[in-house]
Amino acid sequence: KSEKPSKMNSNNSSMAASAASGGSQASGCTLKDKRAQMADKVPVDANGNKLKPCCACPDTRKLRDQCIMAKGEDQCTDLIEAHKLCLRNLGFNI
Repeated sequence: KSEKPSKMNSNNSSMAASAASGGSQASGCTLKDKRAQMADKVPVDANGNKLKPCCACPDTRKLRDQCIMAKGEDQCTDLIEAHKLCLRNLGFNI
């Protein structure tokens, strides 16, 4: 008695192979390609140094943090969103 491989197993193995290779077979774009594209879009400061989310938008970050410490996160959603918007405007994917 011989069992035929199911389509599900065949699809799962091709998806696993695609994931292992770091990309999608359908688009031809690998994870490595996507990382390279993202690296090209890293926000930089006035001196050309790469910005980190923790160091960007210090004004909105300070107001947000002070509000959260004093009132709690639930009372500071407007400042939280303002900080996220600032980060997005700099090019961060937040």
